[in-house]
Amino acid sequence: MSFSSAALVAAWAAIAVLSLAVVGLIHQIRLLAAGAGARMQTGPAIGSKAPPLNGQGEIRSSVLLFASAGCPGCEEVVPAFGRWAREAPVKTLLVYPGRPPASGEFVGVTVAEAQEVFEKWQIHVTPFAAAVGIDGRIFAAGPVGSASALADFIAVISDERSGVVAAR
Repeated sequence: MSFSSAALVAAWAAIAVLSLAVVGLIHQIRLLAAGAGARMQTGPAIGSKAPPLNGQGEIRSSVLLFASAGCPGCEEVVPAFGRWAREAPVKTLLVYPGRPPASGEFVGVTVAEAQEVFEKWQIHVTPFAAAVGIDGRIFAAGPVGSASALADFIAVISDERSGVVAAR
């Protein structure tokens, strides 16, 4: 066997070994991504009982917006939520760790100021909206990273079959 033939066989063997390594790495990445997604589930499960808010008692027929300082999406979503809240047919709550920004947009919005609420509700990303039906169970929840995403969320929960139809 000549030197060039031996080099060609060695090159093909190296390509085969590297291909197997890449397949193994892709498999590991998929496993890690699936595990990270399961651990980073944010918010309580749809259909679960809404966790209590500090001093608010049981939550029914309410829409909550979780926001935080320094959140770029919150700068757009919080004022939009405040404007919607003025005419909302349900109780609206802005949940903010610490003092929320001062604004006239929060007329009729109850503000809960407790980091513990984020932990009880398992909120890891903001802005995050949740809707609680008249039975006290969560029927819609998810991140709302823009005013248009909030508008879409409001459109979904405005359906009369959703359970959020009672007056404040």
